[in-house]
Amino acid sequence: MVLETFSNLEIKVQKSVDCILSLKKKIKNLKLKNKHLKEKLKNLYSLKKRIEEKNIIIQEERIKWKNKLKSFLEKIK
Repeated sequence: MVLETFSNLEIKVQKSVDCILSLKKKIKNLKLKNKHLKEKLKNLYSLKKRIEEKNIIIQEERIKWKNKLKSFLEKIK
């Protein structure tokens, strides 16, 4: 009876150890995935910032051309 109890306990402990190891592996994989996602997010923020800066430059150029065109049209009238 005692041997059977210890055997059952050993099986439960082994299952617990296997479960813990599996969870540790999942945690490691999730941390790695999280790291990659953070890097990707950082790159996207950088790209967004560059696009916004370029957009500002383009808007400024558009305003300049609009003013030049308006001035030119006024001279023609």
